[in-house]
Amino acid sequence: MTAPGSLPQVIASFWQDICKQPPVSPAAQAQVLDAVRSQNSQLLSSDQAAAVGDPSISEAEVYAALKATAPGKAPGWDGIPANLFFFSFFFSRTSGRAYAAGLFWG
Repeated sequence: MTAPGSLPQVIASFWQDICKQPPVSPAAQAQVLDAVRSQNSQLLSSDQAAAVGDPSISEAEVYAALKATAPGKAPGWDGIPANLFFFSFFFSRTSGRAYAAGLFWG
């Protein structure tokens, strides 16, 4: 990167590439969904479902939960490693402070 002003475009391109939906094979998708259904997965109780996204969960609680999760492990049903959540959480907190302090563009 040669121009600091191009950083937003570089970041946008990076995340756009990561977030592209891969091609899906309908047969493979059906096979995976059938396998998941056959496992008799435990669904969330109505109380648990109501608590999902509860705004009363503090930033400190999120940080403590992420920090307590083993690196490379996916703690939830989504299969997303905790490292990604931790990085996103940390980056969102520190980049705003760095930007405000003028560390990115002087």
